[in-house]
Amino acid sequence: MAIDILMHEAQGLPEDALMEVVRFVKFIKAESANRTAKDTAAVQKKVRHAGKYRGQIKMSDDFDAPLEEFRGYM
Repeated sequence: MAIDILMHEAQGLPEDALMEVVRFVKFIKAESANRTAKDTAAVQKKVRHAGKYRGQIKMSDDFDAPLEEFRGYM
């Protein structure tokens, strides 16, 4: 459907304007390919491994205890 709209709008344009449209379409296709490649690479970099930091993070025993600063509000 979009191609039909593009063809309809392009009818009657001078040759130099049509060549500008062609260059723009090629630019958009190249940018789309680059973006897809970057997205694929970004997804591949975000691989996470469970347990990577096991034993390195310590939580205090009174972690859930109310904070002294908020005693007046409770």
